[in-house]
This record gives sequence, C-alpha cells and structure tokens, in this order.
Amino acid sequence: MQLRDLVRREDLGLRPLTGAAQGSTATVRRGYVTDLPDPGRYLRAGDLVLTSGQWFRDEDAAACCERFVAGVAGAGGVGVVVGVLTLGRVPPELLAACDRQGLPLLLIAQDRSFVAVCEVVMHRALAERGLAVARTLGLHRDLVEAVSRGRGVVGVLELLHAETAAEGLVLLPTGEVAGGVGRAADLPGTVRQNLWRAALRASGPLLVQRVDVGEAGWAPTWTMWRLRGAGDRTPGHLFLAGDHREDSHREDGHREDGRGPEPRPAGPGLAVLDAVEAALGVLGLELELADAQRDAEQRRVAELVALLTADSAGAGELAAHQRLLGADPRQPTAVVVGTLSGSGVPDQVALRVLSEALTGEGRSVAGCVRAGAAVLLVNGPGAADDAVVAAVRGVADRSAPLLREHRLLVGVGGPARAPGELTVALDTARQRHRAAGAGAGPVVVVSGQDVQTHELLMAALPAALRDSYADRVLGPLEAYDAAHSSRLVQTVEVFLDAAGSWQRAAEVLHVHVNTLRYRVQRVEELTGRDLTTVADRTDLFLALVLRRRWDAGGG
Repeated sequence: MQLRDLVRREDLGLRPLTGAAQGSTATVRRGYVTDLPDPGRYLRAGDLVLTSGQWFRDEDAAACCERFVAGVAGAGGVGVVVGVLTLGRVPPELLAACDRQGLPLLLIAQDRSFVAVCEVVMHRALAERGLAVARTLGLHRDLVEAVSRGRGVVGVLELLHAETAAEGLVLLPTGEVAGGVGRAADLPGTVRQNLWRAALRASGPLLVQRVDVGEAGWAPTWTMWRLRGAGDRTPGHLFLAGDHREDSHREDGHREDGRGPEPRPAGPGLAVLDAVEAALGVLGLELELADAQRDAEQRRVAELVALLTADSAGAGELAAHQRLLGADPRQPTAVVVGTLSGSGVPDQVALRVLSEALTGEGRSVAGCVRAGAAVLLVNGPGAADDAVVAAVRGVADRSAPLLREHRLLVGVGGPARAPGELTVALDTARQRHRAAGAGAGPVVVVSGQDVQTHELLMAALPAALRDSYADRVLGPLEAYDAAHSSRLVQTVEVFLDAAGSWQRAAEVLHVHVNTLRYRVQRVEELTGRDLTTVADRTDLFLALVLRRRWDAGGG
C-alpha cells in the first residue's frame, strides 16, 4: 500500500510533518519499530520506520538525528513515524534531517499505537502477496500455453513484457539472439556484444552487469539471469534492461531505491522478480527443446564422422549418410575442425560459432562435437577452400567478446570431390587443426593455402601415411634399441640437431667422438641411409619429427 493511504486513515492518527509525507505514493512493504541510533543494517527497501526517539540526545541533537535518518534513507526506507510520549516534542533537528534526505516524517497521535500501523501494513502486504501468487500462477499458465502453441522464446518474452513492461532478450552461449521484446529486440551490435561478454564471465544464477553500451539512449545497467538446462547446462541467459535485483517498480513508477524513474505498466502488474521466476523455467525448457533438435542432427553427423574415422564404409554408404544430412554427395564437401582454447567455454560454443559463420549462400553446414572438437561438413558449390577460410576468419568481428579471452583454432580439409575422399579430408582437417595451435592471433585457420613449413606439410598428410613413413625409416633403429638397450634413435636426433657436428653431438651425448662415429655407422647400416648427404639426413629428420609431434599427441 502507499504511504498516503496510511495518512488518510483517521483511525491510525498519522499527521504529516514534512511536505514529502502528505501525498507520498511510496509503497510501504513493512512496518518496523526501532529505537536504535542507526537502524540501517536491519532495514530493507519499503520499510516504514516507527520510533519513540529514545536514541535522541539533546547535547548532540543534529548529529544523532542525521545518523538515524541517513540509516533509514540509505536502506531504502519510505518514511519515519515518530511518537512523542518519550521526547515530549518533535526535535527540529529531526525535521531538518528528513527534509535534507527527502524522507517523509509523520507524527503519531499519543493515544494511538505503533502496533496498529504495523498490523494494517502487514495485512495489506499479505493480501497483495496472495494476489501476486494468483497472478504468478496465471502467468505461468499463459507461459506454458504460449510454448505449447509454438510461440517460442519471443512469445514468452512478450508475456513477460505485458506483465512488467520490462524490455529484454535471451542470448545463446554463441552470442546469438534467441528472441527479444521492445527495443531490446533490435539491439545495436555494441550493446549485444557487451551483454554477451558479461554472460561469458558470469557465475551464479543472477548477476547485474553495468556495461558501456557504446550507444546513446540505452540503459547502462542490465539484469542477467542464467537459464538452467538438463545436467546444470546453461542453454542461454535472460537479460532485462534496468536493475531488478531487489523487487518490482514502486507504484509511483520510481525505483524503490529512489535512484530515478523506470517505466511502469498502465495497470497493476506482477513484481519483476515474480514474473521472471515464472518465466525462467519455461525459457530454459524452450531452449532445451531447440537443443534437443540440434542434438538429434548432431548424432547423425557423429555417425558419419565415426565411419570416416574408422575408414570402414564404402562410397555408397557415405553418400547415403550425406543425403540424410541434406547434403548433395555430387557437390564438393570441405571438412572443418575447430576448438576454442582455454577453459570455461562449452564445446558446443565452438560448433555454434563456426556453424553460424559458415552457413551462407551455396553452403549447407552440418556438425557435431567429437573428442572435444567441433567437426563440420560444409557442402555445396560454396565449399571451396578460399571461401571457407574467409567465412571462418569473419568470426573475428562477429564474436569479438568471446575472442578477447579465447582463441579459435581451425583446420580445414578438402574439399572432397567425392564421398570416398571424405576420410582423407577429415584426417587432413584434424592435423591442420593441431598445427593451428602454433599460430598467432584470435582466429588461426590452417588450410591448403597455409602450407609454408614442413610441419604443416606433414599435417596435411593422412595419419596412416605418416605412420607408415616413420615406421619404415625409424622402425629398424627402434627395434635395435629395444633388443640391445642402445640409444641409436637418440643419437640420430642429437647428431641432426647439432647440424652434423661430431664434436658438439658427442659433447651432448657425453661420449667420445669415436663412439659417436660407431653409432652413426650402425644407424647407416640399419637404415640404408648415408648421413653425410642432405637427402638422407632429411629423411631421418622428418621421421623424427613425426614421432616426436604426432606420437606424443601434440600434432
């Protein structure tokens, strides 16, 4: 109820002493009786404070009044009711302090009780709360009906807006807008990206984030709620313009903390927090249903990727799987493998970011997450290497907040001109993705255009071919070392790292030069290669790189 409603009730005996009290429309949520010198820590927004003034001291009148009134105002109190049975009078210092704080001051008649005022407030609050519960249940029914009729996220936000006048939107983990209402439905890019960045850093179910929106006329403060999915997943975040951490708007259209006006529905509406609480579960469910549809498609993609990984299917079977995904086996297909470096970002985010970037004219995209990496099949006339690379590099602008703290590492294989070439394209993309880790910048893409070192060249080779090459060159040395507990492989490695210097290599190995010459001779006999020639040294060098990088899991 409003403070002016209490003043109008003759049975309560309240008389305004300041101009702010007479017509105050501030909402009174609780009556609180106290004689503490500074009651602020025990109060909350909407409290009407009733006091007999036992805290007042004549020798320090101005200071003690200022302390008491500041405590009430600072906690969001809506007024002070003072009784004079103890004081005998209303101290002028108390009147002055209330005027300075803009806080209504009322005098209660000596034959009236604080208890009567508190009971009236309590009974009204309980009645309003019962009405709010009923309205919440009604809103919840409307929300469920909206989802069942396919109105989706936008339909839920429209109902929320109708109840509270709050403008807001739902952002997916990729930064995509799942739906918006009011002006929030068409946010400038700078505003959306700042909100997305806040979501990426969020912890806990509720967070208010002040952001520099970079656009005139947009609220600097937004309230963010985490939407909960199955298994404590976060399918998205709800943002409402304004600070709604406390409760709904006051009935005069001003915030309860007194920090300026906010919009208010034309008629009585639900508290924002009550309405949001009803909407959160429905929004989470709606996003989970959308995720379930995506998961079904991803399972079909994962089945095809598993066949390609095992290299266990013929061209006809692979073509059939492509058709199930809506792809045309007669068109070229590029394979893209990518991850976001660092922790705290779900694997699905990389998949969604790449899917959004790659989907375009002349390209259909289907993807899944496998072994912690996003794997995407890009099919169509637009799947040429240069077009795919350009699309991926466009992520740097589209997903700038994400890439301030994470790097997108991508390998591109193909395009495969026939289903039978997809296995090689997938393997190539995976190896190039591993090679991307050595690159610099927020987005690193390794494709056929980027083969500039021997490591990138080898990354483009199928794994079976790399393994076969290393086995043929180093296999005899590894077998000899295993049988004789010798160190011929290490000897070759050190000798090549020393650029063929006998003296330096012997020092590193802590052996005599003659011992080194004997070991190198044994290497030459076992491998059939002459370590005095550049060509044979290169063969051994490349085989060692393959063993060190790929067998160790680094490439």
